Amino acid sequence: MSDTKFTPGPWRIDDCGDVRSTEDGEVIAVVLSDTDEFKTASLIAAAPELYEASAPFDELATQRVVHSPEWRDSDTITVVVSIRALRAIKAARAKARGDA
Repeated sequence: MSDTKFTPGPWRIDDCGDVRSTEDGEVIAVVLSDTDEFKTASLIAAAPELYEASAPFDELATQRVVHSPEWRDSDTITVVVSIRALRAIKAARAKARGDA
């Protein structure tokens, strides 16, 4: 994630429900009011993984939509996605839900 301007992940939730960098413990977010077992903190903590998991789709959009005139006005497209990319998305979404 070298092109990002945020603190690199992974991030974790501490015992108080605050989000911290796994690498050095830096506080990423202080969650002042969170009910339902840190659900908001879970979504925040999953941000780096969600960002990374969406990269193949960003690349696809850049390659096809921007550079292929026939795709610009299309509502649907057929794409091939690697199992690795799908697993990364599934894992990041589970973390965002607090299930990981």
